[in-house]
Amino acid sequence: MRTIRQIINILKFVAGGIRPLAGPLKVQWDILYRCNSKCVTCDRWQALEGTDNMPLEREKRLLDELAALGTFSVAFSGGEPFLRKDIFELFKHARSIGMTTSVNSNGLLITDAMAERIVDSGLDMIYLSLDGGCPETNDYIRGVPGSFEKTFTAIKRLQQARKDRPKIFINCTVNNRNVGELVDLVRRAREAEVDGVTIQPAHNCEDMEFSLPEDLILSESSIPRFEEQLAILKRDFSDMFPMMDEYFAHFDTFVRDPAALYRYRCVAAYTSVQIHPNGDVYSCPVAFEKMGNLMSSSFKDIWFSEGAEDLRTRIKQGKHPLCWFTCVAPANILLSNIHPKRLHKLLRPELIRHILYKMGVNR
Repeated sequence: MRTIRQIINILKFVAGGIRPLAGPLKVQWDILYRCNSKCVTCDRWQALEGTDNMPLEREKRLLDELAALGTFSVAFSGGEPFLRKDIFELFKHARSIGMTTSVNSNGLLITDAMAERIVDSGLDMIYLSLDGGCPETNDYIRGVPGSFEKTFTAIKRLQQARKDRPKIFINCTVNNRNVGELVDLVRRAREAEVDGVTIQPAHNCEDMEFSLPEDLILSESSIPRFEEQLAILKRDFSDMFPMMDEYFAHFDTFVRDPAALYRYRCVAAYTSVQIHPNGDVYSCPVAFEKMGNLMSSSFKDIWFSEGAEDLRTRIKQGKHPLCWFTCVAPANILLSNIHPKRLHKLLRPELIRHILYKMGVNR
């Protein structure tokens, strides 16, 4: 029933609908701001953790609300989620009510014992951040000496502990400093027998308070190097990437003419949503407009409110900051290809398997 509900909801989106029939397909949830990395691409580690974060029982009720609305997947993020000692309770609760779970982590806290707990929790996917193909580049960007090798050690520990899950992915933010090291990183990832690699460009977004250092923003001068690396990756490592070629082709567009990517209707506030530690609900990671707060309202009331409908209308009209996270994500490209003349672009077995896994269909 949940699957049918979401399929109808997605078809309504493709047909131009604004008011969803179900909750978001996927929820991105920052469960804390604290972090033990000191990335030059982020400022969250510099902030003091707020005292108004949601209590655990309210967080569990939120998961219940999302499941009742048909949400398939919850992606836990931060900060560093494993700084939360009770994170495993959230994993287990989400799994117990039928949702697929994933977590974004730097891997620095994953000991042998924690790897066992991660596996026992039933977590479906873990994305470990690495921002370079060599220790020097990665450790500079991540701000922690030795983090490159520590993250690969975490991968080894997870490999030794797991049975069929969690699937292990490496996530890399491509910037001017590491753009020439993608092949080296993916080669290391294959040697470590991870399940895949995801990449996105480093960039600033309108309305975001934090700005990346100028020398890290992916620039036009870096595009030829990126395309050289991409050609090798497509030739020798295509099995490591679940995303479609169209996704990678738009790195160039995003750098040279980002406004052209408004051609894809953003999925924010329709198939995806962003939640902050204090319960604030936003349409996407850019957090350009708050939809409500979960300490004063239920998720259902926020999701189906007049304010949310007005926000979706403006997003559909392109009246929102352009970002890579939800404006040019694989989901946007996927939905744009749900058309008889473009369906051939979706028929990659790796892509279909990845989508089904993220939806929890092949558990």
